[in-house]
Amino acid sequence: MAWLQHNGDTVDAGFVLPPLLAMRKLTDLPEWLSPLIDRWADKHRSTPDVVFVSKQLTRQKALTETTADVVLQWAATHPEDVDIPWRLQGIATGLDRYPGLAGRLLRSVEVYLDAVEHATVRVNGHGELDCLIQLLCRCHALRCGLAGARLDDIILRWLAHPAGLNPNCPNSFHFSEAARRVQSLVWAGRFTHQGALDVLTRLRIWIPRWRVTEPNIHLRDVTLRETAALLAALTATAAAQQLVE
Repeated sequence: MAWLQHNGDTVDAGFVLPPLLAMRKLTDLPEWLSPLIDRWADKHRSTPDVVFVSKQLTRQKALTETTADVVLQWAATHPEDVDIPWRLQGIATGLDRYPGLAGRLLRSVEVYLDAVEHATVRVNGHGELDCLIQLLCRCHALRCGLAGARLDDIILRWLAHPAGLNPNCPNSFHFSEAARRVQSLVWAGRFTHQGALDVLTRLRIWIPRWRVTEPNIHLRDVTLRETAALLAALTATAAAQQLVE
């Protein structure tokens, strides 16, 4: 630690910070280290070690506005990197602390979806894209206005991708905000009638695969009931229309 205090702004600190952050939480380290990391990351954005530093900060959910900005700059130059959904999760988790980055975060997701539009290998293999969508749906800054409209379009692209809604869900993670955002898109008429039936059927199959624990089991079950009810209502409407015809 004494070495970092005297050499923390040098490029060599990039060899020290990743293993340090891998071993200890930033919250357990001296308070002066967080601003030191911000200065170092901002100064050495183009060095390979900044990727490893930001990786550890993402794991700890400890990205600041400065280090989140560094991650977004990296994502812009590596749009097809398999780690992008995972790295952007760290920004989405803290976006309400730095809402000014919302536009760039959405742009990074859009560019990533452009890059993997026709790819299935190494896309959402562990539900990382599903998790990113869920975290975006939690952000207050993305609930309405232009940002909200852009997120709606992103959700539609996520649902259209063959790797979306991976049944291999991560442990202790629920997707209730994402599922309810899909329900709202159905209600708002963003799908054809058959498209709405298809996506709600997929949700009804996917939701029971969430590996949730208390207190989120009830939340999963409520989301499943809401999805089933909306699907039943649309199915009944289709049946009534067929009788009329």
